[in-house]
Amino acid sequence: MDSRERVFRALERTGPDRLPIFQQLLPGAHLTYGEKLDDLLARYPSDFSDAGYYGDSEYGPAVGMGHADAWGAVWTRVSDDYKGLVTVHPLADWSALEAYRFPDATRVGDFSRVIETVKTNPGRKYLLVDGDTLFQRMFYLRGFENLLVDLTERCPEVF
Repeated sequence: MDSRERVFRALERTGPDRLPIFQQLLPGAHLTYGEKLDDLLARYPSDFSDAGYYGDSEYGPAVGMGHADAWGAVWTRVSDDYKGLVTVHPLADWSALEAYRFPDATRVGDFSRVIETVKTNPGRKYLLVDGDTLFQRMFYLRGFENLLVDLTERCPEVF
């Protein structure tokens, strides 16, 4: 059974030969475990392939260095063991909404590898694309607590 069929059978609950494996690691895992981790990953390869799309948010160029994504949210990570957190929310204050300009969503992130990734994976693996949900993007822009209060109080700006 190949990886793609394994994933479909698991999703359909029709008896894959084993559970599909999905690997997603933070940079700190390789820094800590190095060659041992590489050996483990080679022994248990992923049944998924990412589609080659990469956003510009959670990881950033360096530990401790904030960087703004295309939406204006500033991400900072404290170590290689964690994804970054939004440390500046562009709409933390609703007075910024009128001047805020949403990015062209078709130009957010790097799509340059997608076509080549799809061509080199002709049905062998289940392609996986990861992206933000609307709710995630809302709290990146507004701040988690602010967003929950806005939703609870039915703040007109949030809608």
